[in-house]
Amino acid sequence: MPLPTFTAESGLQSLQRLLLDLGTPGLFVLSSIDSAGIPTGGAPDIALVLLAPDLTWAEVAIHVLATVLGSTTGCVVLYAIGRRGIQLLLSRGSPRCYKNAIKNFRSLGHWAVFGGVLGPPPFPTKAIVLAAGGVESSWQGFVIAVVAGRLIRYSIAGVFGKLYGDAAIDIAQDHYILAFLVVAVVLAVGYCLSTRGSLNDESDPE
Repeated sequence: MPLPTFTAESGLQSLQRLLLDLGTPGLFVLSSIDSAGIPTGGAPDIALVLLAPDLTWAEVAIHVLATVLGSTTGCVVLYAIGRRGIQLLLSRGSPRCYKNAIKNFRSLGHWAVFGGVLGPPPFPTKAIVLAAGGVESSWQGFVIAVVAGRLIRYSIAGVFGKLYGDAAIDIAQDHYILAFLVVAVVLAVGYCLSTRGSLNDESDPE
């Protein structure tokens, strides 16, 4: 009996049908898992691109929001793990380099989180989320940064998927460097604003 042959096109079609069957709950679960620390290789972005061509614009928006909500949930879980885990590490004594890393993260504040969740894989988003928990940044600001960054990222995936279909994946791959440059600019702006705010606080008389 001959073995069935599989092609990239048939694989994408199978994945698309599976995601269509799961709908928004499937995207919520997938993005939650991805953001909670289990690597999926950018599966939520790919899922949105694959689903979008067969959806109306209103349905695209609903799927984007479900993905953002799921990702935020996963990030909050990872944030809590980082907060507890790093507290244990510090209580037992940590290397000087680790304390310096925490200090550097504090200089960027929630801009680091915003840039981290906005960046495409393999940007070290999970490490940044863990660090945010480790420095005990406010969870309100953390959630706002995650929602804002993920909303932009997944909206782009949904819109490009709706307009260009599967070709949106190739477009993203062709402009990978540009995406990283955008994140670098965001982090640079955040650093400048954070530094300026710190200097203003130090210059204000008590």
